[in-house]
Parts: sequence; C-alpha cells; structure tokens
Amino acid sequence: ATAAAATVLMKHFPRSWVMPGALAGLPGRITKLLSKFGALARPPDILANAGAPPAATATFRSSEVAQEVTKMLQGADMRSKEEKAGGGPAREEDKFWIQLLGQDASEDKESCIVVRGFPRSWAEAQVKCTFMTFGGLASMTFVPDALHGRACELTLKEAEKMEHVARQLDGTTVGDGDFIEECLISCTYRVG
Repeated sequence: ATAAAATVLMKHFPRSWVMPGALAGLPGRITKLLSKFGALARPPDILANAGAPPAATATFRSSEVAQEVTKMLQGADMRSKEEKAGGGPAREEDKFWIQLLGQDASEDKESCIVVRGFPRSWAEAQVKCTFMTFGGLASMTFVPDALHGRACELTLKEAEKMEHVARQLDGTTVGDGDFIEECLISCTYRVG
C-alpha cells in the first residue's frame, strides 16, 4: 500500500525569491527545492496576503517524505552568502518555517470554498451575510488554519456557482464596517 499524501505550509523564503518581479517564479523555486526530497502530488499554492510575506502550501505524494522535509528544513537559515557574511545571527524571519498540516483527506471531503483572512470578530452570522448575495450557504465549518488561526470551509446552496464565487471574492475587501468588520479575504475553491 502506498502512503497517504500530506501537505506542508511554508513561509520565510529567501529574500531573492520574494522580491518584486521574482514572486512569479516562487512556485517553480519551491518545486525545485522540495522535489529534491520526493515527488509532489500537486504544484505549490502561493498564499498571498496584503501586508504580509507570502506563504505557500505543497502536497507530497508520501506523508513520510513530508515529515522528512519538515524535519530537514524547519529553521534553516535562508539568508544569502552576502547576508550571512554581514555577521550576526539569523532573525526568525530569516529562518525557513515549515509545518506539516497532516494527512490530506481531500478525497474524503466534499467540494467547498475555503475562506481565509477574516478577523476574529467574525462568527457564523458574518460569513452567512457575506455569501447571502450568492444564494446563501448550505453548510459552513470553522477549521484551524496555521497561517491565519482559523479558516472557514463552506458550501453554497447553489453548488455549481462555488468555483465562480471563489474566484470573484478572492482578494476582495468585504464587510460593511458596522455589523461585518471590513477585511481582505482570500477564497479558494477546493474540489472534493
């Protein structure tokens, strides 16, 4: 039997990887780095958040490989030779950060929209109001999220619209500033 796939979350990439103009090459650089350890089940996904350094997820075909990569790369000094020559210890943001997100059970999950970036003040009512104009929610669940603390997995009553709605809302500011605190959200459509 083959081992189950597993996803890792990464941040604190080398500065040269995330400079303006270089960001488009980030998925390729991550793939090149991680492929030294084992095969990826799918290409890296870049999680761009306004005002925060980029993060990424990648899914390995083997959970054993994902665990090995996490052990090997966590805390690695990602500074260039020139930056290291400048002296001084590596700061936290200079050290590669990688966390195993666990077994990838997406085969067992239904398709949904994953919403990230909303503030702590948001509860079920705020999420429902945000998606009301798209036909309303069939289901929603708050889930732990290593990057934002929590995310929301939701399905729309009109399931055929989910992929379009996720694209439409991704990277937009939502909220009324009164009942729904304004925020910039990211939405991705996850196929079940």
